[in-house]
Amino acid sequence: ITFLLESIREQKTKKKELYLLSYGPQLGKIDAIKAIRRLTGFGLKEAKELTERLPALVPVTFGVTIDYAAHELRNIGAEVEIR
Repeated sequence: ITFLLESIREQKTKKKELYLLSYGPQLGKIDAIKAIRRLTGFGLKEAKELTERLPALVPVTFGVTIDYAAHELRNIGAEVEIR
């Protein structure tokens, strides 16, 4: 049990990062920008710049988990990686 608790504690302290690798064939650039704006709180200019320099680190906003953001981006056809 102590090993399990240590493992959970380590996962919580490990900082995960979400990277957008591509926005896929069925997902247009505009849809990718909309999703980035929704998940990060970025304005139009910042979201557009992020989608133009792939792979890009996606800084999610407060209240949005990395796993949720990855799930949302994958649902719209984007390729993401959690590191």
